[in-house]
Amino acid sequence: MRNISTIFRIVTIALLFASCTKDTAKQQQVPVANFSYSASGKALYKVDFAVISPSTTSKYFWHFGNGATLYDTASAVTHYYVTDDHQSYNVSVAKSNTNDTLTKTISLSEIGTFSPQQPTPLSFKYTVTASAPYNVIFLNSSTNAVNFTWNFGDNTSAASNATSIVHTYSQSGVYQVRLIATSTNGISDTATTTLTLTL
Repeated sequence: MRNISTIFRIVTIALLFASCTKDTAKQQQVPVANFSYSASGKALYKVDFAVISPSTTSKYFWHFGNGATLYDTASAVTHYYVTDDHQSYNVSVAKSNTNDTLTKTISLSEIGTFSPQQPTPLSFKYTVTASAPYNVIFLNSSTNAVNFTWNFGDNTSAASNATSIVHTYSQSGVYQVRLIATSTNGISDTATTTLTLTL
């Protein structure tokens, strides 16, 4: 028959084992926040064209270099380009009742107003402005967590338990994106990355 001392030692060892098992289970519940992303989108460019020495009696035939044309009496026109990378376009303008035609290459990677250094009768200046709606897909690869909160760095946030989430940025810039992952026992972990969106 076992004595009381032996039984006490057995009970103590059992309790210590149960405690270690419980602590190990707690450690396994520590969340690890992690995510990746991919960005896509098409930039919208607004270009304002204006003939420097316009005629009040002529019409102008514009070729915008992307298949679009315009025939109008206005010597100042606006055209929109939608593209997913920096591109150059050969823009031409012709004046009715004459043989005058001018072709100029414009680059959408240059934002601002551009005027010819040596104007001719059909020379035109143009102004490029742009906006950049970007759709960014964030992939949540966190572990040991059940609740997730996203902070997208543009003063917006969202709570989502989905493995992927899409967020739209209205303009280019540098954003600090943060994901907070929380486990069932209330422990949180945070992952942060710098997202750079440029035209």
